[in-house]
Amino acid sequence: MKSERCQNDSVFLLPHVQYIDVYRVIGDMKVLLLGATGLLGHNVLRRLLDDGHEVVVLVRRAGAIAIDGTWREVVGSLLSDADLLRAAEGCNAIINCAGITDMSLRHLSDYLPVNAELCRRMVSVCEQCGIK
Repeated sequence: MKSERCQNDSVFLLPHVQYIDVYRVIGDMKVLLLGATGLLGHNVLRRLLDDGHEVVVLVRRAGAIAIDGTWREVVGSLLSDADLLRAAEGCNAIINCAGITDMSLRHLSDYLPVNAELCRRMVSVCEQCGIK
């Protein structure tokens, strides 16, 4: 399964994928990475740093990522428009690797805030920040 992209390639929607072409981002960019503490996001962060991109990560708590490299950490919530806007300031792209995968949750409504509503929030943030 390939990742789905918005028309302008700035926002990558990565549902539980096996194939990711996110590594083909062209040129040095400032990228906001969501979900960097998870398995997928951690590996995307490594690749972005290896490719020389400036990376901003939005995390719930400071110091949650322990890998070599330099990135800017913004502490906040994926569900806060203000935190997303603060993290996206000056970015050229947003990559979303965040998702709730806990199979023990019993209600669809437990998954929706991150797995569905976050994508809508990201589009709004891109529009407000001029990310194309």
